[in-house]
Amino acid sequence: MIVRMRRLRVIALSRAERGLIRDLGRLGCVEIESSLNDPDGTGVAGLLKPFGVKGDSEKKYNAVSSALGSLSRYSPSKPKFLTPRCRVKEAEFENETNTARALELASRINGITEKFAGLSADERRLESRKAAILPWKTLDIPLDYAGGRRFAVLLGTCPSVYRVKDIEQELSSAAPESELTLVFSDKEQHYFSLVCHRGVLEKAADALRKFGFSKTDPGVSGKTALEALSGLDSELQGIKGERAALEREIASLSSSRPLLEQAVDFLSFDVLRDETLNKLGSTKETVYMECWLPAETEAPVKKILEESDCAYMFSDPSDAEEPPVALKNSPAVSPFSTITEMYGLPNYTSVVDPNPFVAFFYFLFFGMMLSDAAYGLCMVVFGLIVLKKARPSGMVKNIMQLSVALGVSTFFWGAVFGSWFGDCIPVVSKMLTGKEFNLPFVIEPMSNPIAVLILALGLGVLHIFVGMGLSAYRMIKQGHIKDAVF
Repeated sequence: MIVRMRRLRVIALSRAERGLIRDLGRLGCVEIESSLNDPDGTGVAGLLKPFGVKGDSEKKYNAVSSALGSLSRYSPSKPKFLTPRCRVKEAEFENETNTARALELASRINGITEKFAGLSADERRLESRKAAILPWKTLDIPLDYAGGRRFAVLLGTCPSVYRVKDIEQELSSAAPESELTLVFSDKEQHYFSLVCHRGVLEKAADALRKFGFSKTDPGVSGKTALEALSGLDSELQGIKGERAALEREIASLSSSRPLLEQAVDFLSFDVLRDETLNKLGSTKETVYMECWLPAETEAPVKKILEESDCAYMFSDPSDAEEPPVALKNSPAVSPFSTITEMYGLPNYTSVVDPNPFVAFFYFLFFGMMLSDAAYGLCMVVFGLIVLKKARPSGMVKNIMQLSVALGVSTFFWGAVFGSWFGDCIPVVSKMLTGKEFNLPFVIEPMSNPIAVLILALGLGVLHIFVGMGLSAYRMIKQGHIKDAVF
């Protein structure tokens, strides 16, 4: 059924607001709206200013969440299949000492992560330098050697689209007192060393410029390419050693993963609390809240408000207001609300809760469509195992309960139609014994399709008329009798 809702307006002392939000959150039945708007035209919102919480909850949450992510990345944990969620007592969950320990641990892990980032940056820089020097490794002179008093030495590159022979011929014609040596060549460039008399250096440069020659500085001082590469390799090995040491250090902290996970959950509540406070209106000493709650929870909420010295008022929703929709159904129907919510919840004024009817017909039609008793048993067993071992909550729990319910329907219709993994039983029995063996059934779809067709049409017509009847009932309750009839 659609739960009857009540509007709640509260004026609380600013200093008690955090505790009030926490206590109301424990009940899990109060929805707090922004009190900075003025939906009912009372003008109250114009007298208020934003509460303006300036806490560091989000900063702490991000720090612990980042540390937990780093721990998962550098020291991954492989939970066992169907591992149940960890359960902690409320006092332990809200223990400030545990949160402080988690923040200290997060700071240490994030510091290690920053060191990892620094090492990665250094490694990329060294690899880039190594890539620039590697083509010159066969050159046996220092890479910064510029020549002597009468001759010059240049290192440079040309695009590989030009033939080396053509470049050498052009240089030989323009500057005979020069020698061009191909050091290395790849798909993109030719790497040359040029030795020439200083008197013809300009001519040689002009001749090579026609082929896109560009002077190169590998950034090495006083060393050959092999000596420079050896030094870079040593630095890279040192980085690998530092990284291994950091990985061992972060792995040693993996035993504290549950503490970080608990702190993330606790701090996420703090962040949500701050977000809630920031959408409230306030004066210098008070905070104004507008809320919705189920009428049946009014008594426990009133008790908390009185203990917090709040001024409050309950009222029924006005015609202009749109209360949130809460549905209350039996345990057998509740799992099917997952399907209803996929299409959208009914309006508060809809009168009719579709969940019981959706549950009945979905249960009926799903099993009829799949209609295999063995598959149904598998669904039931799987759902029960997950519910027992993993102890899920929320959406996952609903889906597993749905699996059990639909498995029962599938088993029933499979038994009615005599389907156990299709025709597995008669086929296997004939292969082993030479005779077909069939389990008892009510309707055999292949030999009696008309009966199945009549059954399907009958259920379909029932489905349509139930829907039409519910629509008429809703219109009558809303006062639209003519619309219900015509």
